[in-house]
Amino acid sequence: MRRMVFFLMACCILLALESGAQGAVRFHSITQIGFLYGDTEKLPLLQSVNGIRYKRSSAGIGLGLDYYFTRSSTLFVHLQQDVLSGSSSPFFYAAIGSAMPVEKKVENELSRSEYERGLYYDLGIGYRCAVGEKLSLHFNLGYTRKEVHETRWSRFNFPQDEAQYFDYSFRRISFKLGLGWND
Repeated sequence: MRRMVFFLMACCILLALESGAQGAVRFHSITQIGFLYGDTEKLPLLQSVNGIRYKRSSAGIGLGLDYYFTRSSTLFVHLQQDVLSGSSSPFFYAAIGSAMPVEKKVENELSRSEYERGLYYDLGIGYRCAVGEKLSLHFNLGYTRKEVHETRWSRFNFPQDEAQYFDYSFRRISFKLGLGWND
């Protein structure tokens, strides 16, 4: 995972250095709010992506917060490709990274649980609509997956040191509304 993130960041830097003389590489930022729709719940999410934009492509590093099952923060690499070259365009996007539970340890009268990070990815389509020279609205519809690993010790297990292991995989539909800014 770390190698892939490093590789994608290196590609972004090389792209910026190669085209920097032309002045076409610009800073790009998107702040998004939205909802995750799963089997039983509809819960909010927040995301912020910052990176570079070159012609119809953008790449950046993102940080998010979602409340599905357990509240977790996500750290990811985000790639976006516009279909058209105008100020408004449909686009495709992909993000991959890590979902890290905010509360690592949870304890109650019956059990104690420890949560570990897992894979996070988001694939989808959207539409970018210009709202001035540097601002744009983004509407996204995607498929997202978050994995969380739990180790649970029950107060009623004998011996007490025996742990149970659970691997959760949450597949959700996401709808996001965002505000983009290009320098």
